[in-house]
Amino acid sequence: MLGVKIQRTEEGISLNQQHFTKALLEKYGMGLCKAMVTPLAPNEHLMPATEDKIVAFGKLKANYRSAIGSINYLSTATRPDLSFAVSALSQYLDRPGIKHWQAFLHVL
Repeated sequence: MLGVKIQRTEEGISLNQQHFTKALLEKYGMGLCKAMVTPLAPNEHLMPATEDKIVAFGKLKANYRSAIGSINYLSTATRPDLSFAVSALSQYLDRPGIKHWQAFLHVL
């Protein structure tokens, strides 16, 4: 698979996308971040963004759809633990707000 490092050991085979993951963290300014325990914040309840939140998010000039696509690629290739978070965040691809972006950054 493209960009996936495959390692064969006595215990079995392992796959990782360390290079892609590091590049993704750098792209979104998260290169020096600490790892989180869970992909989504435990008490996070995402709701559709209000019009003013959508406008505020638009000022960030962040490409939410591309960002979610990137973590979706990770989830399908080597990180199935991200699948629920990707599914939850994908519900807001058309009208994301700041809260959705913050939840994406938490996943990273």
